[in-house]
Amino acid sequence: MSAARSKTLEKSKIKVEEFSQKSKFLCLFCGGKSCSKENYLKNPHKNAIHGLNSDWITPEILAMQRPSSRIIKEYGIIEQFQHAHIKAVFNLQLPGEHPYCGDKIIKESGFTYRPEEFTDHGIFYFNFGWTDMEVTSLDHMIKILTHIDFIISQGMKISVHCHAGTGRTGLLIASWLILKFNMTAVESRDLFRSKRAGGLTKSKQLVFLKKFEEFIISSRISFQQKNFIKIEQLIQAQEKLVFGKTKTLSRYQPHIMYQILNRLEFLMENNKINATQLCHSFYDIDNKDIFGNQQWSNVQEQQISLLKEQINTFQWQFSHFSDVRVLSQVLLDFFDQKNLQVIKNESAIKLNEYLQESKSIEIVFADESIVQLLGRYEYSILSKFLEFILRNLHKNNLTIQIINQFILRICISVLGKRQELDHLFIQRSFLSTECANQVVFNLYQFLNAWLNEMVLHDMIDNSYFNRIFNRTACIIEGKEKQFSDKKNSQISYSSTIKKSLQTKPEHILVGQHIKNDQSEYQSRRQIKSEINFIDISSSSNKNIQ
Repeated sequence: MSAARSKTLEKSKIKVEEFSQKSKFLCLFCGGKSCSKENYLKNPHKNAIHGLNSDWITPEILAMQRPSSRIIKEYGIIEQFQHAHIKAVFNLQLPGEHPYCGDKIIKESGFTYRPEEFTDHGIFYFNFGWTDMEVTSLDHMIKILTHIDFIISQGMKISVHCHAGTGRTGLLIASWLILKFNMTAVESRDLFRSKRAGGLTKSKQLVFLKKFEEFIISSRISFQQKNFIKIEQLIQAQEKLVFGKTKTLSRYQPHIMYQILNRLEFLMENNKINATQLCHSFYDIDNKDIFGNQQWSNVQEQQISLLKEQINTFQWQFSHFSDVRVLSQVLLDFFDQKNLQVIKNESAIKLNEYLQESKSIEIVFADESIVQLLGRYEYSILSKFLEFILRNLHKNNLTIQIINQFILRICISVLGKRQELDHLFIQRSFLSTECANQVVFNLYQFLNAWLNEMVLHDMIDNSYFNRIFNRTACIIEGKEKQFSDKKNSQISYSSTIKKSLQTKPEHILVGQHIKNDQSEYQSRRQIKSEINFIDISSSSNKNIQ
């Protein structure tokens, strides 16, 4: 047995010989060695996997009893999994539970099988255990769903088991149905029960699913926030619902911003719109010279309402919205909400004061106090808008006036000044070339200087982006340390992003990693070791005897 697994088992404080009377009673209640929960013949449905009490809940997710080394060998479970394209096992048990049920617990693993029996054949293995006949925390559930999403998004199928494959397994799969298919708690429970006999029968399980449903609904909302909310609170809530590459690329920005800017860039790249139309869609939506006879009307307003409803349920398919103005105005409406402010007034004023003193954006970002003015979320939002301009607008022969008007409109939104400056608007169009609000003008000057410096250094100094990117990383991570321009800190933006996209979740374990490279396995366990090869438990379950 490896040193890593010995240490894990010792830490878990679980020994098969020391189970309480409660464990013995539970096992006797299940039937002991002849446990009804581990008898594939007891399934009223045709088993999906011969030898295991098992049912397909969705085309990608199998619910099953816990397997054992004997069953795996006797019924050729590995071969059946491979034939069914099942590429991952999610174990929701705690090590050592139900020691007297069915086949015996293997001391080295704490379960009725060794994880290597799957991983040696290229099947991923995860252990996210919590106490039998209990529910888990919302955060713990989200962690599990993050990994499930990663596997399924690769076109793979998964199997989930606890002891019987009906309680904890049902809770996890029903939560997935709520998250991915917008089901209600009752709908997800009923679907699982229709597919899996004896599943989700406890009232506390439905209570959890209702709380999970409420959590998902509230976290998804981008519009019509009832109370004032800080931008970081909204982003943090939504980040829990975003997985995979998208989570990396959309980090520290509202998901609506990431999705709509991506859609606008797609329209630009595919020549569906031009740069002039893109700019004017933010501030001059009724310009006939730009948009022809497509006059703004109630039709577009209805499309905006529909798109907002769709976004509030976290549905990001925008292909049926072809009017660039609708997309741009929805994004502005998000930032214009009266209960949301991205940049504080004092921050805008102070940023411009720093700029006047230093005469250089790069020097401004070398000041540690910038972190106090622009946190990771505020900085990310402003920088993403400027990157968007740099990629799509400044090289398209647009006049300075057009770009400046675009920037001015963004400043009004992120400062939450839309209602205050309503007198400068004609419905949705902002045609004023001067802004009477000094705070808006301060931020406008700062962003303009930042953009101009980015353009200038893009032409004459390629290392500028490396320096700014590294300083950006310091700000985004909230590190208050002096800006450094040393060679060893010059990492290109593109290579860093590329590397992050190639990184799989650090707790996915495949056979070769465990069998042939224990050093790599050890190092991976040290990275945010909330998840463990043997024992992944919610905090309340860490000292189960």
